[in-house]
Order: sequence, then structure tokens, then C-alpha cells
Amino acid sequence: MMSSSAVQGDDVVETNVSDSDDVVETHVPEGDEIAEAHVFDASLIRRHLVFDEFKDSVWGFVIYRCCNASDEDWERMLHKIRSEVQPLDYDDTDDYFSRDLVPFHNLHPIDDPSLYGASIDQVRGHFQSWISENIESRLRPQVTSLSYNRYIELVYMTPRYKYCLYVDDLCIESLDQDHADCPVVKILDKDWEPYTPEQIKEIEEAEGLGIVGDGTTPAPFLDGLTDDWEEDVGWMYMPVISYLDRYFALVKWDWLDVYVRPPYIDWTEDESTFIGHWRNK
Repeated sequence: MMSSSAVQGDDVVETNVSDSDDVVETHVPEGDEIAEAHVFDASLIRRHLVFDEFKDSVWGFVIYRCCNASDEDWERMLHKIRSEVQPLDYDDTDDYFSRDLVPFHNLHPIDDPSLYGASIDQVRGHFQSWISENIESRLRPQVTSLSYNRYIELVYMTPRYKYCLYVDDLCIESLDQDHADCPVVKILDKDWEPYTPEQIKEIEEAEGLGIVGDGTTPAPFLDGLTDDWEEDVGWMYMPVISYLDRYFALVKWDWLDVYVRPPYIDWTEDESTFIGHWRNK
């Protein structure tokens, strides 16, 4: 049996971890928190929460500031997201999201002026580099590196290292909009890659996909080459109120299982409700 710590702000939470299966041993109080039990599976979070090689235990997304908004608005966005990770009495079973995970949540902000105005692809590249640096910084002093299997488990199976959040001017503007889905952030898939020329040719030869040969994106979509609603463009909008739901969904399922092509959020939107519609007034 060994212990590890999770840092949340200035607080450090000690956690016991079994050497045999790396599962965090926690006491689950009555009234565990959950909103949509079929998504919030706490056992999947615990599986990746603590590694013997790490000196800390954290879960939660990394979030990039990519606009020159006021510091006050940036902090408002962070506060709204963090406030979504709060216990709500629902269930007392260990299978779902339980309040003992809350102290281990860490929304990690990256606020670098050189990234103000950065594109989604630029942030994706930065995030890919940041992952290796962050993993190395979390290692215990006596550990020089993670095994290949451990590294793959972290980088390809945990939402913290598979996806990141992106905040631009439009996201900041959404803070002040009176709409059920607002405010929003963008969530990026770090492993997404654009079509190769060979793939584009295959799509062009397929029937009914409406490929746009000049590389423009067909309306109303914001990125992509086809009018296929299922085309994966590597990012989507995420309402802040869905932060917890989306994290747990991406622990349990793959990107394409929850993906909605922007500007849509749940396919019910139209031009009068798309994110950014307020700019047309």
C-alpha cells in the first residue's frame, strides 16, 4: 500500500493506492453525486486517477486561453467550469460519480500570451508537446520514465491527455448570452488529422458526400470539406454545463460516440441559435 497526493489549488489530498491494481481506495458517503447515471462511471476515473509512478492524482481537462479578453472574463469562464464539479445527492452506489472524486479535480489553465489568437491546429500541436512535459513533471523523484504500456494508457485512454479545451473570443462572448447552451468552450481531439490527398480523392469519387473541390466549407458548417453531418473536423462546441457529463462520457466512450459537427451542439439549432448568432444583430 502506498500513498499519493492530489493538488487542488493549495489543498493536498492524500490517497491510498493498492499496488496490485492501482485502484484508489475511497470511502463512498451516502448520496453520491450524479447527473445521468449511465454516463458517470466513477470506477473508470479511479482506474486512471493514480499511478504508482506519479506524485499526484488528478483528473479534469486542460484549458487554453486563446484570446486577448480581459483577465476578469477569463477568470469568469474558469469559475463557471469549476463550479460544475460540485456534489449533488443522487445515488449511493460506488459505480457512479461520487463526491470523493471532487478534491482530485484539476482544471489546468494554460494562459500564454503567445497563444492569444492561436488557431485550433496550433493549440493541438502545443497540447501534444505539453503532454510529455507534464507527464515528466509528475513523476516521483526515483522514477525516470513511464513504461510504454503506462504511457499509452495515459495518452490514449484518459480524457486529460486525449482532449483539451479552447477558449476564443466567441466563447468569451457566450458568457453574457441568455441561452441554455451558453457559455460554451471548444473541445479538441488531439489525435485528429486532416484528410490526406488520397483520402480526399476517395471522398470525391464517392457518391452523395458533396465534396467541395476548392477546399471551402459548405454552410452551415464551420470546418470540413463535405456536407456530411458526420464528418469529423477535430473539434466541437461544449456547453459549460456539460463539462462533467462530457468528461465522463469521454472516459467511457470514443470521440465519435459523442461528436457533433459544429456549429451544432445537439442538432436542434438553426441560424437564429447557432453560437455567434448575436454578432449578426
